[in-house]
Amino acid sequence: MNYYFKLILKAFKFGVVFNLFTLILIVFYTLSIEYYFRPFKLILNPLVEFGTAISGMKIFADANPRNHSLRPAWAKIQDDFDLFIPEFQLRADWRQPSPRLEKWCKSKNCCAHRIAFNDRRIPHFRCFTLDDWYLSNRDFLGSEFDRSVVSSLDSFLLKLPRGSRVIINEPYMLFADRRSFNSFTSWFLALAAKHPALKFEIGIQIHLQWIDSYWWQYHGWLIPALGDFARTHRIRWGFSEFSIYSRLWKPRIAYGGATPERMRLIDRIEQFIPDRFRRAVVAHQAYILHRDAFRAGATHFVQWGNFPTTWFATAIDPEYRSTFELYDWDGNPQLMYWAIARSLVLENSKN
Repeated sequence: MNYYFKLILKAFKFGVVFNLFTLILIVFYTLSIEYYFRPFKLILNPLVEFGTAISGMKIFADANPRNHSLRPAWAKIQDDFDLFIPEFQLRADWRQPSPRLEKWCKSKNCCAHRIAFNDRRIPHFRCFTLDDWYLSNRDFLGSEFDRSVVSSLDSFLLKLPRGSRVIINEPYMLFADRRSFNSFTSWFLALAAKHPALKFEIGIQIHLQWIDSYWWQYHGWLIPALGDFARTHRIRWGFSEFSIYSRLWKPRIAYGGATPERMRLIDRIEQFIPDRFRRAVVAHQAYILHRDAFRAGATHFVQWGNFPTTWFATAIDPEYRSTFELYDWDGNPQLMYWAIARSLVLENSKN
């Protein structure tokens, strides 16, 4: 009996020491990240475009379509960005007119996102995204449907103003292996050669959660491969969409918006991990991703949000609370902003 008591006591002591050590590590890591990504004098590299997704409801003061006054917080931050992508108000499936946003875009570097191939507003823009086109149509390329699919795309590209910028915007999951990467880049080069009057770029969509398979399945080879391809063929590339969240969301989306009962254990475990620690983890990951892409030659970095945002909010249960935020609602830069900015600034402005 005495033996078992000693064994239980040793196990208890070990648990206390282990938990204390883990707590110290968490506190040290969190404070280190927050200190490293503290505010600093910012001089962004002039070779980089820092962009963001926008919508009329975020940049204007109210919902009155005749009121063109800007939200004070937006007026405070808009000059931080070089490139603006309207998130949904120019899309083919958005049926409401957006005259305020269109007028605002005339004096800004706006890129028409998912605009319809026959949209009358095409002549008003000089930048366009071709969003998820290759992922959606690759099975038709080279098949009996090839001609109809490609002719529709060619017709659209021929309508664009000469010299327009076209960002071929695809999710990182498209590149499951080297073969899929090679197939895409071959198609991209053929498309660019077919339409020499346009300026084609590659844009990668990267939307992550604080624990994500991206890091061990893609990051080690995809960023260097994009950099090598771009240098070889003198192609511009970058992040056309980026966000990262401090709570798991992909399992919920995959199962219709809410975590199924058999996976609720993951949510329960996540609740015991401090929010502040998880925010430090995602800020650190954002820094590493942008730093590595910048070193590999990426030239544009579009953040899929600015004020606190959950872009998939309509597809997930209302209990989900994490947001992607560069600024708070008063326009004050947050930890994520400083983490990303630190990866893109000139070396002499990091002090």
